Amino acid sequence: MVTSLNKIRIVEDQTKIVLPLNRISETIYYNQRQIIDNLVLTEPRTFRVSKVNRINNKGVVVITYAQDTFDASTDYIEKDENGNVIAFWASYYQNGVSPAEEETTPLVRGEITTKAKPQIRLGGGFKLLEVHFYDGDTEIEFEPGEWKFFVGEEEISDKLSILTTADSDKVELNQIKIKLPNENNSNESLLGKIIKCQFSSLIGVVTEYEISIVSL
Repeated sequence: MVTSLNKIRIVEDQTKIVLPLNRISETIYYNQRQIIDNLVLTEPRTFRVSKVNRINNKGVVVITYAQDTFDASTDYIEKDENGNVIAFWASYYQNGVSPAEEETTPLVRGEITTKAKPQIRLGGGFKLLEVHFYDGDTEIEFEPGEWKFFVGEEEISDKLSILTTADSDKVELNQIKIKLPNENNSNESLLGKIIKCQFSSLIGVVTEYEISIVSL
């Protein structure tokens, strides 16, 4: 007759650490699992918080740990590109299931351009601006939105003469023409300043472009 014996491993070690009491250490609480060991490759020693004392010693917290078992299905040994252990993560995989990789959402961005220098002449003619949208490096369909113009924090759209596609058949949907009149030196104080041209699309993409105000 052959008798098989089941081997049962019981872990019962305990350890304590003392930490300064701060916003980080106060998050350590009962039943949290932590790996506390040298940078070993197999079965690092794993503990569970069994007691938290924040009262007896002012300004510090005393954490008591009861030994737990390392679980390769939930705990993670982090290594660098050379295979060296650099960190331990207890309960890294929740419920023993690796987290699904997050789908990367391509970044939709806008870009405002002009065919000449990024300048507008005070009292001069119209300046043409246009906005294009890209998904990564691929240009995508134009998204309607709203143009605004600022000098510093002040919106100066009302000081500009503006032409959109609604005003001229020579202006495309993604374009706008602006000029800065200066009758009776009404806008002389803006000379030398920077206009921030901002386009906010209906899908929430905000694009900005700066042009300087120069003399004729």
